[in-house]
Amino acid sequence: MKILLFLLSFSLISSLQAQVWGVPGAIWHYQFGGLILYEGTTIFRYDRDTIIDNYSAQVIESSQQFVYPGPNGPYQGPISKSLGYTRFSGDTVFWYKDNEFFPLFDIGAQTGDSLIIHNDHGASPLCDSMSILHVTASGIQTINGVDLRFIDVERGEKSNYGYNGRIYERMGSVSGGAHGYFWPNQFVCDSNVIVEYFQWQFNCYDDDTFALYSPTGTACNPYQFVSLNELHLNEKEVIKMFDAMGREINEANEGLMFIYYSDGTTEKKIQIEK
Repeated sequence: MKILLFLLSFSLISSLQAQVWGVPGAIWHYQFGGLILYEGTTIFRYDRDTIIDNYSAQVIESSQQFVYPGPNGPYQGPISKSLGYTRFSGDTVFWYKDNEFFPLFDIGAQTGDSLIIHNDHGASPLCDSMSILHVTASGIQTINGVDLRFIDVERGEKSNYGYNGRIYERMGSVSGGAHGYFWPNQFVCDSNVIVEYFQWQFNCYDDDTFALYSPTGTACNPYQFVSLNELHLNEKEVIKMFDAMGREINEANEGLMFIYYSDGTTEKKIQIEK
């Protein structure tokens, strides 16, 4: 009986590690900026299961919060929530867009493969109706002791939707920038139009069987409100601090601060007096 229980437990752990998507308790943290007037965070959670078009699907809840400049320093706006939907089959994860499931990524794809991730049926005349991802590399990386497959992708030049960079099984897109986001970004295909896209940064991921992973070393929510004296509780040495205008400061003050630590990490914090 002990051997049977051990085998069942080992099988369960192996299946969770091998699952390409939809692991219970999954939470993703992204932050965005690049615009003069505001920046903020978006948190995605695998909330529950549902049925869509006779497929077993995952409900992904997003919570987005903007941070705005104000006369007394930056302040956080209200949290807005929305729902998205995914499903997976084998190595392919799908997203539900325009009342249809399209492949989001195929973690089993090889270099040179391409994937159609959306079809707008000519709704955007300057873009190709088919949005394409091109796979430029694939491999395996060990994170938190788990071997995760990855693919590197590039958006087709005239694709309406897409992203560039690295995608991991279990976690999805982690690259950041204008092309890195949980969902494929939508792009303007008119070269005569200058668009300032959000600049995204992937901060953290964890789930019920996978420890917190933070590739940047920053806080999952860099805009957390803290008191001035909480800076002194940090074991890392503060090397430099800058205010919201980019001016170096010697002491913590109220408002948005950029803190550079001795271990090479950086952090944004909004300081308030208690």
